[in-house]
Amino acid sequence: MKVLLRAKTEQTAAAKPTGAAKRTRAAKRTRAAKRTRAAKRTRAAKAKPTLAATRTLAARPIRAVLKGGWLHRHWVFVLAAVPALVLRAITMVGFRWALWFNDSYQYVQDAVGSFRPDQARPSGYSFYLRVLEPFHNFAAVTISQHLMGLATGVMIYALLLHRFKTPSWIATLAALPALYDAFQIQLEHLLMADAPFEFLVVAAVAIVLWRPKPSMIQMVIAGLLFGLAAITRSIGLPLLGILVVYLLIRRIQLRVIAAAVIACAVPAGGYVVWFHQTYHAYDMTQSTGIFLYSRVMAFADCRKFSTPPEEMALCTTAPRQHRMISQLYIWSLDAPLRRFQPPEFSPLTNKLAKDFATRAIKAQPLDYARVTWDDTWRSFAWNRKVFPDPITYGEYVFASASGGPARKPATGHGFGSHAVPQYASGSGFTHVVEPYAGAMRFYQRYVFVPGTILGLLLAVGLCGMALAWRRLGGEILLPWVLSVAMIVIPAATVEFDYRYVLPAVPFACLAAARVFGAGNPVGDKLLARRARRSAPQSTAPAVPAAPAMPAAPAAPWEPAVPAAPAAPAAPAAPAEPAASAEPAVDAAPTVDAVDTPSAWPKDAPTTKAR
Repeated sequence: MKVLLRAKTEQTAAAKPTGAAKRTRAAKRTRAAKRTRAAKRTRAAKAKPTLAATRTLAARPIRAVLKGGWLHRHWVFVLAAVPALVLRAITMVGFRWALWFNDSYQYVQDAVGSFRPDQARPSGYSFYLRVLEPFHNFAAVTISQHLMGLATGVMIYALLLHRFKTPSWIATLAALPALYDAFQIQLEHLLMADAPFEFLVVAAVAIVLWRPKPSMIQMVIAGLLFGLAAITRSIGLPLLGILVVYLLIRRIQLRVIAAAVIACAVPAGGYVVWFHQTYHAYDMTQSTGIFLYSRVMAFADCRKFSTPPEEMALCTTAPRQHRMISQLYIWSLDAPLRRFQPPEFSPLTNKLAKDFATRAIKAQPLDYARVTWDDTWRSFAWNRKVFPDPITYGEYVFASASGGPARKPATGHGFGSHAVPQYASGSGFTHVVEPYAGAMRFYQRYVFVPGTILGLLLAVGLCGMALAWRRLGGEILLPWVLSVAMIVIPAATVEFDYRYVLPAVPFACLAAARVFGAGNPVGDKLLARRARRSAPQSTAPAVPAAPAMPAAPAAPWEPAVPAAPAAPAAPAAPAEPAASAEPAVDAAPTVDAVDTPSAWPKDAPTTKAR
């Protein structure tokens, strides 16, 4: 009986949980409850993200950009581009919504109503205005032109960094004139063709130089851009000739060059056909001879060359020092061209003026060269002077739009303004808003690229071409020649104008910065120096790792270290006199001595001991 009671007591004690078992069960229940609560929170977070989760998700792309994205690689250029965007926003607010030049009204008039080409200048810009006409606001035009100015700086930076491996800070410096020049910003705010023309040519050059050997598709796109530039400003066609010569020098395939020319002929040829339908002449304008006539009237003396009777009306007896500026021989009511029947830009007048100018240049080549040189040299003066007259110069400064001598044409109150209300809702006149307009007036006094800096940029590019003379200047040749052509051609065919010089500045910057990129002797030296500076930093961590090898156990075939106690065992191997004859080293072998199979003895095993 006692035995049964004892067994029952033992069973009851065994069935009753101990304190340790209770604690284990309680811990399991606690962990299960925690898992349940965590699962509920996860489901709730998936259904409706909390504020902390939202902040975390929003911060991930920002951290990625700051840590290793494009902002981390191009932060110098981003810091330079953001203020340039702010300056253009201030311009938009201060001068609502556009500034006007004398030619602006003709562009607008050609864009509205019966769309037709202009006889004096290509109408590509009028076509651009026609595309933006549905907005019925000049703000759409000027905003797009400001974006073109910013894109010009971006393309210069990207080309130098991608194609030529130029240091980022040099590439940023090359883009600064396009981003910060106050006259460049003012030109973008004018209803003129210069800002789109500059953007088209820079884009075409960037595509051509993006690869060492441009592909067929690249050249087709570049040709189309050059064709659009040709119908935007007359100087576009000579620039295409420069591109073709450059491609021949670079030994690009003829079929690729032909593709570029054909692509350029699509917009240019279409414009010529359109012009013929209107004026019955296969041409782009009827003014090239008239503009050249205005150029030679600075020196032409009819007594020094034979003049046909039909051209005698183009002569003048006024001495050189008392003659009008060149452009007035086109637009002034007292110009000799007014002696012919209107319109002044007719095929007959254009032909007579061209023949007269050609005779004057052949009879007085030195005078023509001097006039061209004088106007070219004006581009490199340190200070800007009022030229060619106060009215024309005033249309390039913000102060004139705020009450200067050119207030009327600069604010949309000039001649031909009757077409303005047809294009934009309201009057379309410029509304000057302070203090934003005052800020841009103050900015323009001090922040611009002096002509001397432009000359230095061209000099640097010329030195870079001299260093790469074996390749005829290399890739510097194209932007450098384009920049010089944009300065010299207007001086030789029309007259110097600050508006004509501004599109040449980005190409001068591109040519100068290219000197410090890969492929030029100067740039190669800079890259080699940077490589030498970075090489010790990359190999420095491997140097202190070598002394750590003595702590590892030596392999059986390694020579004995003098301090090791196993040194007396050397006589036990008399059959290997070559190995015993080797002198003992003073330190443990290096990593290369241990891991290199050539350092092992001939009778060593093929598996390294550990």
